[in-house]
Amino acid sequence: DSDGMLAQAGALLVVDNYDIFILPPDGRDMGVTVRRGKNLKGVKVNYDSSDVITRIVPEGKNEEGDPLYLTAPGYVDSPRIAEYAFPRAKKIAYDVRVGENEGEFASEDAARAELVQLAQADFDGGIDLPTYGLDVDLVMLEDTENYPDYANLQAIHAYDIVTVIDGLIGLTAQVRMTYYKANLLTGQYE
Repeated sequence: DSDGMLAQAGALLVVDNYDIFILPPDGRDMGVTVRRGKNLKGVKVNYDSSDVITRIVPEGKNEEGDPLYLTAPGYVDSPRIAEYAFPRAKKIAYDVRVGENEGEFASEDAARAELVQLAQADFDGGIDLPTYGLDVDLVMLEDTENYPDYANLQAIHAYDIVTVIDGLIGLTAQVRMTYYKANLLTGQYE
């Protein structure tokens, strides 16, 4: 709901069985690092480019309510289009209309200029970037005998931001911890 408490506060709702948490939307960065040679056992990088769009065909409405498109070439390309083997095009309808009412554009040229700006804004927002995820296998130092005094400093909680550094593969990334496995027999996280 766009009018609810979470939307108004810009917060994130996390439900863990019977526990409910309201967290900041950007997560919480407590400075915890996971690093090869310290507590990193392994990392798997997941790459997904299925939703990437590198060419937008923007659509608005003319005075009669019919579709309004850009003049030739009729699309807006991403600055990253050359990074992919072929263009990934999609028609996107924007709330741009030619007319005399408030919020409408006086001419088709002005509406087309706005369509170009909106398409560029989508590219600036990352519509042309793939998504990455990391599966990180780590040793929870708080569970070891050598770190009892530092357990609270190394604790990672759900939706915390953690910096993962693997110099062997040249990886440095900040990730949000979204799930974990717990071994109920040993009482430790895996």
